[in-house]
Amino acid sequence: MGTANLNASRLARTLRDTEHAIDEAILQGADSVKRLIEGRREHALAAEVGQDAVAASVEAIALMTRAREAQIRSHAAIGRVAEAQEIGWHLAGPTEKKIGFLADTKVA
Repeated sequence: MGTANLNASRLARTLRDTEHAIDEAILQGADSVKRLIEGRREHALAAEVGQDAVAASVEAIALMTRAREAQIRSHAAIGRVAEAQEIGWHLAGPTEKKIGFLADTKVA
């Protein structure tokens, strides 16, 4: 494997790991919202109690979702560069199925 391909494979792993980290952060945020609501209900508190915290947590999840989409666009853009430069950059090992989401997205 050439140096370019080795570096590209490392980049592919980093991109995948970053995507997984964002997914985990979204899951943790969703769990926080769930626990906030469950706690309020468990203690028979009105819906207004903790609403600011719920709203802020949901906003954070929305921001992480936008970050996830940006990461996916970045991944696709890097893939197009690698293809244009004829650099192989696939992970050595189990890979994930792709559906081509945002494959046609142009990066400015």
